[in-house]
Amino acid sequence: MDAVLVAEPVLVLVALLFFIVRPAFAPQALLLALAPWAVRLFKHGRLTRYTLFDLPLALFLGSALIGVWAAYDTQAAWQKFWLIVGAVLLYFSILNGRPSAKRRGGARSSSWALLFSLLGAGLSLYFVTQHDYTTGAMKVAAISTLGTWIHGHVPQIGGETFHPNVVGGILAVVLPLSIANVWHWLYPARGGTVSKANYPLFLLSVAASVTIALGLLMSQSRGAWLALAAAGGIWGMGRVRERWVRLGDVLAAGVIIAAGLLLVARPANSAVAVDQWIGAIPAGDTAIDRLTLYRGGRYLVEETVFTGGGLASFPMRYSTYILDIPVLKLTHAHNLYLDVWLEQGLVGILSLVGMIVVLVWFFWKRPLHKSIFLSAASVSLGTLLLHGLVDDVLYSSRALPLLFVPFALIIRHALVQPQRKPAPAKEAELAEEPAPFRWRRPRVYGAAALALLILGGVLFRAPMAAAYHADLGVVAQARAELGRWPDVTAQEVRKEGDLSAAIAEYTTALENDAGNRTANHRLGSIALARGDYAQAAGLLERAYRAGPGDQIVWGELAVAYVATGRTQQALPLLRAMPDAVSLLAEQRADWEKADRPELVNRLDAVSLALLDRREVEFTSQFDGTTQKFLLVPPQGNGKPVPPLVVYLHSLGNDSSEYLRLRTGTAHAENLAVYLSHRGVLAIAPAYRGDSWGNDAALADITQIIRQVQGSYGRGPVIISGFSMGATAALAYALLAPEDIQLRGVVTALGASDLELLWDEGGLRNSITKALGATPLEDPEAYDVRSAARHPEKFGPDVAVAILSAKSDTTIPSYQQTTLREKLEAQGTPLLFLNSEGGHSPEGLHFRQAFDFVLDR
Repeated sequence: MDAVLVAEPVLVLVALLFFIVRPAFAPQALLLALAPWAVRLFKHGRLTRYTLFDLPLALFLGSALIGVWAAYDTQAAWQKFWLIVGAVLLYFSILNGRPSAKRRGGARSSSWALLFSLLGAGLSLYFVTQHDYTTGAMKVAAISTLGTWIHGHVPQIGGETFHPNVVGGILAVVLPLSIANVWHWLYPARGGTVSKANYPLFLLSVAASVTIALGLLMSQSRGAWLALAAAGGIWGMGRVRERWVRLGDVLAAGVIIAAGLLLVARPANSAVAVDQWIGAIPAGDTAIDRLTLYRGGRYLVEETVFTGGGLASFPMRYSTYILDIPVLKLTHAHNLYLDVWLEQGLVGILSLVGMIVVLVWFFWKRPLHKSIFLSAASVSLGTLLLHGLVDDVLYSSRALPLLFVPFALIIRHALVQPQRKPAPAKEAELAEEPAPFRWRRPRVYGAAALALLILGGVLFRAPMAAAYHADLGVVAQARAELGRWPDVTAQEVRKEGDLSAAIAEYTTALENDAGNRTANHRLGSIALARGDYAQAAGLLERAYRAGPGDQIVWGELAVAYVATGRTQQALPLLRAMPDAVSLLAEQRADWEKADRPELVNRLDAVSLALLDRREVEFTSQFDGTTQKFLLVPPQGNGKPVPPLVVYLHSLGNDSSEYLRLRTGTAHAENLAVYLSHRGVLAIAPAYRGDSWGNDAALADITQIIRQVQGSYGRGPVIISGFSMGATAALAYALLAPEDIQLRGVVTALGASDLELLWDEGGLRNSITKALGATPLEDPEAYDVRSAARHPEKFGPDVAVAILSAKSDTTIPSYQQTTLREKLEAQGTPLLFLNSEGGHSPEGLHFRQAFDFVLDR
C-alpha cells in the first residue's frame, strides 16, 4: 500500500485540529498537510489528481482570500480562512485515496464512511446527553421532554455546547454515509458468504447509525429532517427508474416536493401566502423572521457584490447596517448560498454554483453503475444543498471542513466507476464523432462565457465601475466603523470619525454613475449622521429612486425630510414602514442628546400624525344616548393583553386633550405617543362633557372599559385625568365595579374632597350643575366622590401617582397633599410629584407618573 495514501489523511486531520483549536499555528500545520503533495510530485510527477472540480474549488479558495482582505476583523477572517483551507485539504485527501473498482465501493471508501460515522456518533452522543432542553424553543414537546429527562439522569461534563440546528445539519449529512457503511459490511451475507471478520465492523456501523439517527431526532432540526427526506426521495426516484438521476429528474422532483410543501403549509397559492409562510419561520432564537433576514442579506450583497463583505463579517455588518444596533444579533444569514455571497462575493457564489454544475455534468455525461457509497454521498450532498436553502450549519460554524466531503466522495467514485456500455447504435454514432471535439466543448463554453462577460463589461462599463468603487467604499467604511467595536460604535465613528477613504470611493462611484444606489445611500447616511440634512435628503432621494423597495433608505430619507421641515413628504414613507415607531424613538433620543428642540418638536408632530387613533361611537346603556370615546391602540412591543389607560379630560375640554398632553420631561414628547410606544391601549371618553364624574359619566366609563376589553382582553386598568378629569378619576377609583381590574390611578391637580372644592367657590356652579345638587341638598353624592374621605378604598394592589402644583389657585394643593398623607399612612404604593407652577398641564411630570403605575 502506498504510504502517501495512509499518511495524507492522518496529516490532514492533524492540520484540521490545529486550524480549529490553535489557528495561530495554521501555516505550520498547512506545511505538514502538504508534505504528501511534495512526495507525490517527486514520485509521480503530479501534485494531486486533477478533475474539472479543481477550477471552481480554486476560485472558491481565492475568493476566500479576498474575503480576508475585505474583512474588518482580520484575525477572525484568518481563522475562518484556515477552516476553508482545511475543507479543501480534506477534499483532496479523500480524492487522492483511490478506491478499488473491483469491490463494491472499495475498502478505503468504507474507511472514510466509517470515520465520519464514528465522528457523527460521537457528536450525537455528546449532544443528546449534554444539551439542556430547557433552554431555547420547544419545537416538539415530546422530544424536549425526553431530552430533559436524559439531561437530568446523565452526568454533565460542562463542555462546549452546540446549537441544535448545527448538530442536526451535520448529522443529516453524515447519516447516509453511516447507513451505506452498514450496507457495505452486510452485503456479503446477501450472496451467501458471511465473513465472521465483518461482524464487529458491521455491528459498529449499526450502532453508529442508530446513535446518529437518535441525535438527528433529538436535535429537533425540522429543516434538516425535510432536507434529508427530500434528498432521499430524489435518490429513490432514480432507483425506481433503474438508473441514476439526471438533471431533469432533479428539477422535476424539486418542483414536486416544493409545491407539495407549499400546498400543505399554505393552501392559498399566492406570492403573498409564500411570503407569509417564509416570514413565519424565525431566524434562530431571535424574533427576526427568515424573509426579513433574507431581504437584509440581499441588501448587503448588493453593496459588496464583487468582493463580499469579508469572512466572518456578517454578524456585525447585519447588526450595524440593517438593524442599526451596536450588538451582535445573528451569527449567519441562515442560507448557505447567501452567506457565501455575503462574505466571498460574486466569485465565491459562482464557484460554489460551479461545483454543483460539475457534479451535474458528471451525472449527465457519465451514467454510472450502482454503488452504495456513491448513492450515500449523493444523498448527503443533496441534504447539504437543500438544507442550505433555509440554514447554514457548515459554512458558518467550525464544522466548515466537512463542506466538500460529499463532493469529494462523489467525484472519487465517478472517476473510477466503469461506464455503461452504450447501445450499438449509440456506439457507432460515438465512433463516427471525433473524440477531441467532445473535450473541446467545455473550453468552447468557457470562451463563450468569457466573451459575453467582456462584452457586458464594455457595454455597462460605467455602472459596473460605479458598483466596484461603491463596493470598495463599503469595505473601507466597515473597516473604519466596525474595526474599533465594541470600544467605539459605528454610529460614533460615522458622526466624527475619519471616513475619508470611503467617501472618496463613493464620490468616484457617483462620477461614473450618479444614480448608484449604494454610493448615494452611504454618503446620505454619513451626511445625516453629521447633521448636514439638506445634503442627506438629496443623496437619499437619489438612492430611493434607484431602489424604491429598500426600507432602510425609507427611514433615513424620512428623518432627513423631517429635519428639513418636509414632514408631509416623510409621512408616506413612515406609514409604509413596520418599524417606524422604533426608528422615530431612536432618532428622538439622538436629537434630544444633541439639544435640538426644534427638530424634536417636528419629530413629535410626525409621531402624533402617525399615531393610530379612532373615534368610536356607542349607545349608552345608562340612558340610550349616543356617546363617543377616543381609542389609541398600542404601537410598541406590548404584552399580548395590553394595560388599559383611561384618560379623563378637564373642564371645558374634550377627548382630544389627551393628544395634546406632553410628558413633562426635558424636550417633553407627546404623552399619547409615548404611552402607545410603551404598548399601552388608551381610551379618552367624552364622559358627558363637564360632568365631574356624575352617575351617567361613571356608567359610560365602565361600559367603555368592558367594551374595549372584550376586543383586546382583560388587562389591568389605569384611570387618569387632569383637573376635573383627575377628580373624576379619583371618584371612579372609589366606585368602580369589582370586575374592573383597577391597578393604578394618575391624578394631576385633582380634588380629593369635592365638598371642600365646592366651598372654594370658583367651580361651584359647574359642580352643582353636573351633580344636580349642592352639598347640602345631596351630601352623599359629594361624599362618595371624595377620595380623601375614603382612603381605605385604595388597596395595596392599586398604585397612585399624585401630581400637585404649589401655585395652583383653581384646585389648591392641599387637595393633593391631604390625600397623600392619608395614603402614606395606610401604606398605599404612592408617588407624589410637586411642581412650582399653577393650574396647567404644562410642566407636569406625566411620564414619571405613568411609568410608576405601569411598572408596578
